[in-house]
Amino acid sequence: MQTPPIPADERERLEALRGFSVVGTPAEAAFDRFTRLAARLFDVPVALITLVDSETLWLKSAIGFPAEIEISRSDSFCGHAIAEPNLMVVPDTLNDPRFSDNPIVAGVPNVRFYAGAPLRSSDGYALGVLCVLDSRPRELTPLQQEVLTELGNLVMEQLEHRRQRRLAEKESAQLYELLAALPAPVTVHQDGYVVFANTAAEKVIHAAPGSLLGYSARAFVVPGTQTATSTPQRIERKLRTGDGSEILVESIPMPLRWRGRDALVVLHRDVSSQRREESDRKRAADQIARQLNEMLAVFDGLPEGIAVVDENKHYVYANQSLSRFFGVPRETLLQWNSLDSARHIASCSEDPIGTRERMTRMFDLQQGGVRTEQFTLVKPRHQILRREVHRVALPERPWVTVWTDVTREVALLKLTQIMASTDKLTGLPNRRAAEAELERALAAGGSVSVVLFDVDHFKKVNDNFGHDIGDEVLVAVGGALRASARAEDFVARWGGEEFLAIVRADEDGAQRLAERVRLAVSLLETKAGKVTISGGLAAVKEPGDMKRADERLYEAKKQGRNRVNG
Repeated sequence: MQTPPIPADERERLEALRGFSVVGTPAEAAFDRFTRLAARLFDVPVALITLVDSETLWLKSAIGFPAEIEISRSDSFCGHAIAEPNLMVVPDTLNDPRFSDNPIVAGVPNVRFYAGAPLRSSDGYALGVLCVLDSRPRELTPLQQEVLTELGNLVMEQLEHRRQRRLAEKESAQLYELLAALPAPVTVHQDGYVVFANTAAEKVIHAAPGSLLGYSARAFVVPGTQTATSTPQRIERKLRTGDGSEILVESIPMPLRWRGRDALVVLHRDVSSQRREESDRKRAADQIARQLNEMLAVFDGLPEGIAVVDENKHYVYANQSLSRFFGVPRETLLQWNSLDSARHIASCSEDPIGTRERMTRMFDLQQGGVRTEQFTLVKPRHQILRREVHRVALPERPWVTVWTDVTREVALLKLTQIMASTDKLTGLPNRRAAEAELERALAAGGSVSVVLFDVDHFKKVNDNFGHDIGDEVLVAVGGALRASARAEDFVARWGGEEFLAIVRADEDGAQRLAERVRLAVSLLETKAGKVTISGGLAAVKEPGDMKRADERLYEAKKQGRNRVNG
């Protein structure tokens, strides 16, 4: 057994790992979803998310393996994996001198196969590994290697998101200090109660220090229907203070994250005297507007791109993430209106005309409305962005747009769909994909025929040469079928030693294709020697007509094989 090498940047790598504050933390559902998905996708009993510390391997998530077991880094597979630039695959551990006498290879759980994708931070440090293990030797196809690598990237994104969330919690503490120091009266409401009131708010209401905490928000200033997720409204109502006097208070609530939960931060001001002196009221309103803009700076730390648009459809706020998504400096964004953004996104899109039309309609919303759409951009880099437009109840800033990068999410879904419709051995579409293609061909109209092929005497190939050679024969036959088909034909592995061709032609056209395939297969040189195929073809008008091709295949076998009956 070989001890894992220590990376040249080990000190910096460990510092980066410490920065995520994740080592030693308990299991989290967000990470368990990835290990469950990996175990199912690759049909393995064990899937792990590991973090490689200086001497120990920490299990952040474990499927099929006791999470509480402490593993020495010197005995670990993952210690080797983090030193690799890309995915590390060990098809058979007994044939690898690094691991052949490893304790978990020689003993329980008898690991014979390992594949691990390094979890590499945005600054290039390998913090750990997403790995899958099996008790039997196996190989990964290039597509499976790509999927495992993408899953590792998504795990790393989750770790980055977790770190950002911790930073946001730190920012929440800073926000607490900011609101406490604001000269403007501020209260924070959660679940219908006051959970924070600064000194200025207590002075306005003539309340004793701390006496507003736990106070009903409805009785205070905000109606009971007002929640953290509802549309905020500017509220003005009379309030009896602690000394028995009555004042007119204007309150402006805004949804905000407060200590990790939805809340309303409410700015208050006594407008009793301002109603009599308009100039004083205007200065106070300007001060509140500045304070609102200061709070918008909290959005700068979020990974989503956020913009606030005024009633004239001009950008009055844009965070750094939006600047990065658009490839435009924030200072430029703040000079834009809705038409400028529509033209820019259209110029970056794969569908400029349709994108510009959708962008132009983005503010056509009633108060309280939300519109969600997805855009595929090709520059400044390829990315898929989901945009939400919210129509809020603030007259000066009636729209908020939120952009989220869903490129990896869409790519993973596409890869999963491809894997579900592809035969792993031959790389041809599988039976499920063929059935769907036949339905599409029949729905499109025109002549459609099918040819069902069967490898002659295939059982003898397996019996005489073994299943590995049998698999090579199937791969070779599949390749001959693919090479003989036209661009408009669809070929698939139907199951076992059977293959199917869907031909957009009548039976004569299908017969010509079938003969090309039969001849191409007869010329193959395989480790099992010469092989032949038999086939049955039939024109189809509905899926049930497939049975005629099966019957004709059976007749071809009875007549001596190496022929196609139509």
